[in-house]
Amino acid sequence: MDIHNEFIAQEKELYFYSGKAVLNRRHAFFDINGDDWSFALATGYTFKIWEEREGGYLMIDWTSPINLTNNSNNEIILNAPASDTSIERGNYYYEIEYIVDGGYTILIGYGRACFI
Repeated sequence: MDIHNEFIAQEKELYFYSGKAVLNRRHAFFDINGDDWSFALATGYTFKIWEEREGGYLMIDWTSPINLTNNSNNEIILNAPASDTSIERGNYYYEIEYIVDGGYTILIGYGRACFI
C-alpha cells in the first residue's frame, strides 16, 4: 500500500484476453474517505505490465493520451489494440500511475494482471 496526499493505492486483480483489444475499460479511483479522486493536477498516465513484480521484464507500457484518457474526475479509461495484448497467457504484475508537473509519478493501482 502506498499513500500520497490522502490517496491510497489499492491492489486489484485485472483480467485481459490475450490477443483481444481493450475497449473503454474504466478504472475509478477514490480517496481515503471514499470520495471521488480528482486528477486535476495530472499531466499524464502510465499503465505498465511486467513479467514479474521485482525486476521483471517490461511486457506492456501504455501511456496517455494514446492508450489512457481521463474524461471525468475519478476515472481513467484504457484502450489498446489487439497487437498490444498479444502476449502469452499467464499471470503478470501491473501498476497504474499518474504523472504530475516535473515528471513525478504517483502510484494509484497495482496487482496481478491475468491474461486468459
